[in-house]
Amino acid sequence: MRDLGLMGESAFTFWCAEAGLIPNGSQVDRTGWDFLVEFPFFTEVSPHNIHKAALECKVQVKATDHNKRKLSISLSNLRRLITAQLPSFFVFIEFDGKASAERVFVVHVDKELISKVLRRLHQLEQSETNNNFNKRTMTVHYNDTHLLKKANGENLKKCLLNYIGNDISEYIETKRSHLKSTGYEDGVGNFTFTTEGEEDLKTLIDISLGIKDQVSISKLKGFHTRFGIPSKLPFIDTKNGTLEMPDIQPTATGIIRFKINKLTTGLSFEAKLYNSALNAMIPDELKKLRVEGDFFDFQLNPFTKSASYSFSFEEDSKLEIHKFRNALRLLELLSSSGEKIFAEFIFDGLPKLDFHVGCSNNEFHFSNELIILDNAIK
Repeated sequence: MRDLGLMGESAFTFWCAEAGLIPNGSQVDRTGWDFLVEFPFFTEVSPHNIHKAALECKVQVKATDHNKRKLSISLSNLRRLITAQLPSFFVFIEFDGKASAERVFVVHVDKELISKVLRRLHQLEQSETNNNFNKRTMTVHYNDTHLLKKANGENLKKCLLNYIGNDISEYIETKRSHLKSTGYEDGVGNFTFTTEGEEDLKTLIDISLGIKDQVSISKLKGFHTRFGIPSKLPFIDTKNGTLEMPDIQPTATGIIRFKINKLTTGLSFEAKLYNSALNAMIPDELKKLRVEGDFFDFQLNPFTKSASYSFSFEEDSKLEIHKFRNALRLLELLSSSGEKIFAEFIFDGLPKLDFHVGCSNNEFHFSNELIILDNAIK
């Protein structure tokens, strides 16, 4: 009876010898790999590469008489291959019932495969089902993109080097980094909590916009997540607490422009737009945006068309002289008219938003300062 396993290993060993590679066979068939393949040192030695280690990789050889182009492999073996620091490969050899290999396919254990296996492992680990990885399998597919042009040592070596590169330490570092980071693209944790009443919810929205500092919450639970799958047990579970969101960053930057009417040039100021992440899950009447500048702060709801705004200078405020002059001009405009002025938000990547700002008949207390700034600019 044909021993396809031995035939595949023998063929692979022959190709390695043909290419000057050293195939060290695994002594125990539970390691996830059949051969640790060692490459010779590069012949040219210079001060820039004399410290570099010789290349190595792990290879699992699979021989078959079929051409289904897929194979189920135990998760325990896959876990060993994807977490190994060295480059890892599957070499699929199709014999088609003949004595010699007809086709050879080389599948690199790349970032995509690593992520798929880690996701499956994490999914099973956090489920209520039996997570015995030795009895669980995952299908590895291969196709003509993995096919060697010819089944020989030269093509095998060239293919392996194409994936590994010429610096094993650089490869290892890239793989290690991917192993640590994959699955965390959308965050590392998931929190659930409760706020009491609409006022606390409004405070929470203000915190998400950087307006307020903290809010009281209850029934707080936190779960580690990876690939969007939460862990079975929370890492934090408490009845009461205080929620803060430090270092809130703007959603976009742009300008806000104030005009007496749509035909005038107006006064333009740099601004930051904050869009609450809670807007996607709260009623329209509570949704809120914030636009902040050096001396102004707008809070508005695009659905109810309600807005509040404030203008102020801190005692130690500093602005470039023309920006300071324009700021006082705006305050003069807002203070000296009982009408509404036209305003528009222009932010990168977002549609322009138009609205009106109501003016008051308050006294303007900075006439002398405005004259001084006009003269200074002249």
